Amino acid sequence: MKKSPIEVAISELGVRPLARALGVARSTVSRWRRDGWIPSQHHQRVIEAGEGKITPHDLVHGREV
Repeated sequence: MKKSPIEVAISELGVRPLARALGVARSTVSRWRRDGWIPSQHHQRVIEAGEGKITPHDLVHGREV
C-alpha cells in the first residue's frame, strides 16, 4: 500500500499543525487530502515543519507503507 504525499504529511504532522505551518486553513489541507497532493509552492515549508520526517521524495511520490 502507498500513502499519497498529503497522507504522509498528515500522518507525520497532523491536519491542524500542517495547516498552521503552511499558513492555510484546515479546509485547504482537507481539500488536498481529497486530491492526494500538496501544491509545490508549499513543499519546502512542509519539509521544514516535518523536521527530518518528510523528504522531498515523499512529497512527489508518496511513501510505501
